[in-house]
Amino acid sequence: GGALMPAKLEEPFTPEQAADMLGINVSTLYKAIKRDEIEGFYVGDKKSGIRIDQSEVRRYKRTFSTSKFKLKSHFS
Repeated sequence: GGALMPAKLEEPFTPEQAADMLGINVSTLYKAIKRDEIEGFYVGDKKSGIRIDQSEVRRYKRTFSTSKFKLKSHFS
């Protein structure tokens, strides 16, 4: 039989990229991580920063619709 090739993993997002994808600002994203609404993980030591899996960003987008953030658009 042939060797099994590992599935190519998606590159995780930086907080800036994830916030941009979700249409929220980075501080809102960090608050969501603190509230366990979205799962982030540290890369290397904590100084290297947090990353968020692309699948987690998609899940968050489905679960927490942008209704929370619609107020923002009324004032911009």
